[in-house]
Amino acid sequence: MLVTEPVQATISFALKHYAYNDAIFLAERLYAEVSTDDSLYLLATCYYRSGKANAAYSILTGRDCRTADCQLLLARCCLDLK
Repeated sequence: MLVTEPVQATISFALKHYAYNDAIFLAERLYAEVSTDDSLYLLATCYYRSGKANAAYSILTGRDCRTADCQLLLARCCLDLK
């Protein structure tokens, strides 16, 4: 069983310090191991903050995530991509 809290904290730290490639790498690994709405949102956030709105849009529309956070991020992606 993977303990997700330390991994999520590391991803947040990487995002805070603009280490987007590291954050994306960790978030992709986390989502591969634990496919939850939280890990999906975290991965999409990493893509979005790194300037990859297309990737964030693609992953959010390709999965069934109905949380408010996912829907808001999807809306932001749609606005950015027009």
